[in-house]
Amino acid sequence: MTHPYEEYMRMKELKAYNDMLSLHFCQLWVFAIKDEVKKILNHVAEMKSEICELKSELHRVRHEGSSSTY
Repeated sequence: MTHPYEEYMRMKELKAYNDMLSLHFCQLWVFAIKDEVKKILNHVAEMKSEICELKSELHRVRHEGSSSTY
């Protein structure tokens, strides 16, 4: 039978080793989240370009409307 302190130290070493492994190797869910973030960022970039196009079209329409009334 091992001494409780020895068992405690062994568990502490195992926990430190497990913590070290989890820092160096990505878990599968981390990859899934990274992929989802990439998809969201791409969608945001598409929406940003669409908003810019709509803004320029709105300015063009406003400019054409104000110049035709005078």
